[in-house]
Amino acid sequence: MFKKTTPELRPAMLPAGILCGLLIALVGCGNDETPDDVEYGGTLTPEPPREVSHAGMGEADYGDLEPADVGLNIPWAQNPISRDPIPDAPLARLTEVTASPMEGFDRVSFTFESRTAGYELRLVEDGGGGCDGAEPGTDAPVQLAIEFPRTVSNDGGTPLVAERDLALDGATLVRVVQTCDDGDRVRWLLGASGEMEYRLLEVRMGNLVVVDFRSTSEDPTDPEVTEPN
Repeated sequence: MFKKTTPELRPAMLPAGILCGLLIALVGCGNDETPDDVEYGGTLTPEPPREVSHAGMGEADYGDLEPADVGLNIPWAQNPISRDPIPDAPLARLTEVTASPMEGFDRVSFTFESRTAGYELRLVEDGGGGCDGAEPGTDAPVQLAIEFPRTVSNDGGTPLVAERDLALDGATLVRVVQTCDDGDRVRWLLGASGEMEYRLLEVRMGNLVVVDFRSTSEDPTDPEVTEPN
C-alpha cells in the first residue's frame, strides 16, 4: 500500500483590518440579519440526466422498444455496474418483470411506478439467493444478481409483481427469480445456461430498466457474439 502524505498547512497571520474585512464579506462581521430571499440549493436539479448513447446499436437491438426512448448506459460487458438512487427521493416501486427471447439475445425488463430505480448488477458464484446472497440460487451455471436499492415490490405485504419466478427457453437465459423484497431493497437473480455478457438499457418512457444477455460460448471469431458495441 502506498501512503499518501499531505503537507501540513499553517494559517497565515493577517492584519486585523484585513481579517475584519474578510469576516464582513463572509458573515457580515456581527450582523445577524439574513436576507429573506435567499434560495438554498436553488440551482440543484432533482436528478442527474441519464447519458444517452446508441453507438453500435442496429434495428434488431431495440426489439420492441422505441429508439428515441432508449438510453444505453452500459454496452456488452461482464463487469459490475451500478447507478445510485436519487437521494431522499420516495421509494421506487417495482411493478412488473418480463423475460423474452429476442433476435440474437434474451431480454429481461423491469418496470417501475412513477420513476426508475437505482441498480447494482454483478455476476455471482454459488448460492446468490436471499437478501444476503447466501441462500440457494437458480442452479444455473452462470448467475447475474441485480439489486434495486430504495425500492419495494410489495404493497403492505402484497406482492406487486405477479410472476416472481420465470422460466425462459431462451438461447442464453433460463430462469429469472426474485430472491428478496425486504428493507427497501429488491433483489433478482438471472440465470444463464453458459458463459455470457450483458448490457443495460434505461427506457425513459415507461420507467424501464432492461438487461439483455447474449452468449459468449460461440465461435470466438463471430463478431456478432464476441465483439462489444
